[in-house]
Amino acid sequence: MVLTGYTKHIFRPKCNPGFTSVHCIAHLNEDVSEVLPYLNAVLGGTQYFRDPPEVMFHHQGKIIKVGAKRNRHQRPPRRGRSRSHPGMAKK
Repeated sequence: MVLTGYTKHIFRPKCNPGFTSVHCIAHLNEDVSEVLPYLNAVLGGTQYFRDPPEVMFHHQGKIIKVGAKRNRHQRPPRRGRSRSHPGMAKK
């Protein structure tokens, strides 16, 4: 699979705009859902979800999520716990 590009969105946390940290969401041009199980196995993901396909990594104290490209009308998944931003580093 060849990635042809991405767009990124960088913003301050909505829960507390005074934080010195920022969130970054990158949207890949391709749907990577088919390679997520491989990424999880080879790169040692900390969590893997099958529906919708998503894998989470921790790197240098940062959370990195890689997920399947969602239909723009599709709701974000509910997992029984709140997150600061449902699309953080995903898509």
